[in-house]
Amino acid sequence: VQDSFGWFTDAYRRLIEWAAVIERLSGFQTALEQAEQKSPSLQSHQTDLPHHSGKVVLQNLTVYTQTGSPLLTDIHLQARSPEWVLLEGRSGIGKSTLLRVLAGLWPYYHGSFSLEGSRLFFPQRPYLPTDTLRQTVSYPYSACQDDHLIQTVLKQVGLNSPTGRLHTLMNDLDTSYEWHGILSGGEQQRLSLARALLHKPQILFLDEATNQLDDESALMLMQTLKQHLP
Repeated sequence: VQDSFGWFTDAYRRLIEWAAVIERLSGFQTALEQAEQKSPSLQSHQTDLPHHSGKVVLQNLTVYTQTGSPLLTDIHLQARSPEWVLLEGRSGIGKSTLLRVLAGLWPYYHGSFSLEGSRLFFPQRPYLPTDTLRQTVSYPYSACQDDHLIQTVLKQVGLNSPTGRLHTLMNDLDTSYEWHGILSGGEQQRLSLARALLHKPQILFLDEATNQLDDESALMLMQTLKQHLP
């Protein structure tokens, strides 16, 4: 009996930790529900058209901060492949936030947009899971089983340099590594863009996806994308 009642004293620290985890998860779930229940002033309509060709249409799109202050207002845009569109402006005006809206990650907007065709989004800091090279370059889709194709796209983005960290790992596609600790910022961005060459989407959204590279390397990478994704 004494041992049984003593469990509460012995496990008190663990109980507090569990309670804190549950409280954080509960707060996270509440925040998600609140984001889905947007205020009426920010309600909008999004259409996802059939995937026939690369086409982007924005109509009367206004992007807000979380507090409801406008960032970018009344945006109209029509673009289709093979067009390349540059969104340029001073830092902090909401360029990255606009891309988050189009990716479905930012619910604070008003207006409508449609994305017709398969698409991939490439942020400044790419997501590289602690996983195999096969899974990492195939993200966010299922793992590509064509070893030659994976090695080809890695070479196309310049990751086959004898001095690069990835050169010795290109033939080892099925061993997990912590890529953020192995690759430099520029190499991480090259690996991320290899996904575009592997999956060949009809629409690419690039949010300064080469800002860790020198100008010459960035230009060569853009030319490679244009050449292989016409």
